Amino acid sequence: MTGSQGSQSFRSRSRQWSALACVVLAGVALLAFAQQHPVFGLLALCGAATLFKGSALNPRHARRPARVAQTVLPASGRRRPLRKAA
Repeated sequence: MTGSQGSQSFRSRSRQWSALACVVLAGVALLAFAQQHPVFGLLALCGAATLFKGSALNPRHARRPARVAQTVLPASGRRRPLRKAA
């Protein structure tokens, strides 16, 4: 196993744990609001929002781009001059 595969697995696991913690904190916030503890509820909501950024629930993490293939330069290594638009 290479280092990049291991780190990818770690990132995936950490996003899943962040998602679980985010859902639990959101539930705690709702429970706190229901029991008339607004300050604790707001603190729990702030924690849930902070964890949401790095969790698997974030839509940005769901649509990860595929690896970009590296382009190969021509054998000469020279670039063609840019064409000016008419």
